[in-house]
Amino acid sequence: MKIDPVTVLKSATKASFTILTNILFFFMIGLTFNLILLVFLFPEMQSLTSNLGGLPVARAGGIGAILALIIIVIELWPITLMVLNFGFLFPFLHFLFGKKYGIAKALYFMIGDNSPMLSSYLSERLETYIRKKTEIDKNKEKNFSIAKQIQNLPSYLSKLEELPSPIRFLASKLSEKLKIGTLLEDISKQIPDRENPNPEDLQLALKKTIEYAIQETVLPPTFGWFFKLYGINLGIFLILKFLL
Repeated sequence: MKIDPVTVLKSATKASFTILTNILFFFMIGLTFNLILLVFLFPEMQSLTSNLGGLPVARAGGIGAILALIIIVIELWPITLMVLNFGFLFPFLHFLFGKKYGIAKALYFMIGDNSPMLSSYLSERLETYIRKKTEIDKNKEKNFSIAKQIQNLPSYLSKLEELPSPIRFLASKLSEKLKIGTLLEDISKQIPDRENPNPEDLQLALKKTIEYAIQETVLPPTFGWFFKLYGINLGIFLILKFLL
């Protein structure tokens, strides 16, 4: 089975658009929210700057102005931290969450839309790879063993060559999630001739197993980390608001 390049291109374009829109959406939310928090912290900033006296060094020209700026930054370190936190750090963390959420969402929908095709493609490639390994074992006078082949599935998945990048990423994730004991039992039940299974039986068993592994591996994204980030962001603002 060959994967249609047009289908891959459409899926990749849709995934890229999803990732980009989520990055921009969460970054703009983070930036707008934190700029509003900075505005509400202006009274506290003014009270901190009220005790700052004149700086004679600033009259020394360009170098003096630079030194004065450094002194101001050091003297008013609470304000510096506020600006860095709410103006840069938290918007950047929202950007990172948007990227993480966008990638998870794009991967979930891309694989969900193409799950039958992906499972068929991977099962066919695995069946071919297993056959080649079996021929090598026979030449070495070793018997074909379903248990041995299934135990090696994670290794086989990671060794499949010439996979498109998104499928290679999925294969690496599946190789980490495969439960060998369960797979051994399930596949063995599905194959009538365990000693010499025909390609169709083996490929069908692999296909069902991969479909199940995909469902267990690729989960819908959640907002859990966003709510944690939002809580920390707001919590730091409230602490500063009441302590300063």
